[in-house]
Amino acid sequence: MHRGVKEVTLLGQNVDSYGHDLPNKPDLAELLTELNTIDGLARIRFLTNHPKDMSTNLIEAIAYLDKVCEQISLP
Repeated sequence: MHRGVKEVTLLGQNVDSYGHDLPNKPDLAELLTELNTIDGLARIRFLTNHPKDMSTNLIEAIAYLDKVCEQISLP
């Protein structure tokens, strides 16, 4: 990764809402899947998610993507 970056943390008011306002409405699970393909990136974290927007796809991404840290922050 550029300049030795090994970890990315996604942070927002509610990161589970990612993509709802974008064309094709990608979700956080899709973003995590794409980030997981980046060579040199070791860890992916996200903060300030909310259970009301947590999809099965997101839970599966957390479980199966090797670079995504297996933690969920709950309000």
